[in-house]
Amino acid sequence: MNEKKLTEPLKPNEIELRIGSISALKGFSLLAYKTARTDRNRLDDVVGCMNWQNKHYVDAHNNVICKIGIWDEDKKQWIWKEDTGAESFTEKEKGSYSDSFKRAGFRWGIGIELYDFPFIWVKWSKWKKNSSGKDIPDAYIGEWAVNYDGKSYKDGIFITDKNANIVWSNLKNQNAIKTQEHDKPPKTNIPQLQKDIHQLLVDMKNDAVEGFETTELIKSTIKKHLRVEKISDCKDEKKLQAFYDLIYGKATQSELEIMMARKGLNMDEREQLVQNVCGCPLSACFDEKLVELRKAIMKMEAKNE
Repeated sequence: MNEKKLTEPLKPNEIELRIGSISALKGFSLLAYKTARTDRNRLDDVVGCMNWQNKHYVDAHNNVICKIGIWDEDKKQWIWKEDTGAESFTEKEKGSYSDSFKRAGFRWGIGIELYDFPFIWVKWSKWKKNSSGKDIPDAYIGEWAVNYDGKSYKDGIFITDKNANIVWSNLKNQNAIKTQEHDKPPKTNIPQLQKDIHQLLVDMKNDAVEGFETTELIKSTIKKHLRVEKISDCKDEKKLQAFYDLIYGKATQSELEIMMARKGLNMDEREQLVQNVCGCPLSACFDEKLVELRKAIMKMEAKNE
C-alpha cells in the first residue's frame, strides 16, 4: 500500500469552489472543496479499482458512517478508516452519504491539504437580484479556477476567471503568475453549468433530498423548469443558472434540516428557529437567509450534550 501517493496534493483542476458567506454589495468568501469523484479517482489510480471498497452504516446515534477499506497485500487484510457524515433521521432524508465518503477519504489523506487552504474574501462590484429580490454576486463560480504555484496553499494560491483574469491572490509577485492552459476553465458558461447541475442532482439523489429521491422525480423537475428532457438539451444560460440557483438552495435547505436534527431539535423547534432567523418557512429561505440560519445552527449546543 502506497499511502504517500494517496496523500499527494490535489491537482488544481481537482479543487472546486463555491460561494460561502456574502456581504451584500461588498463581497463574498470562497470555499474550496473536493467532490466524491476526486476520492474515487485517487483510490482507483493509486490502489486499483479492485483493491478498495467502501461501506455505509448508521450508528447508535443515527449518524451515517462511511468506511473505506484498502487491501494491504503485505498483511493480507483490509485496512479500514471511517468518518461521519450527516445522520439519517427520517426515511426521506437519508443523510449525506457522499459527504461521509469524502470525510473518510480525508482520513486516508486524500485532499487533506485543503484544511490549510487560505481564507478567501473577494471584493465584488457586480451584483444582481435573485428571484426573492435579494442582492447576490453576478459571478458564475463554476468558471473560476484554482491555480497553484508549487508552494504551500497558504502562500501559493490564486483564483482566475474564465478569461484567466486574477480575481484573488495571496501571492506577492502577481506578475510572475503564468496560468497553465489546461487549468483554465471553459470560455462558455453553458457546458460547465450543465456539468455542475448534473453533479448536484446526482448528489441530491444520493442524499435523498425531498423531491429528488428518484430519477423520475429529477426528470420531472428538469422538464418543469427547463422545458427539455435532458439538461444537455438546454442551451439557455440564464435558464440554466436560475435552475442551478434553485436546486442549490433546495440542497442547502435539506442540509440545514439535517443539521438541526443533529442538534436534537424536534420539528416544532426547527420551525421556530427558522422563523426567528429567516422570518419565513425553510422552503422559502435562500441565499443570505440560509447563510444566517447556518450560523445560528452552528452556534447552538446539541441538546443531548
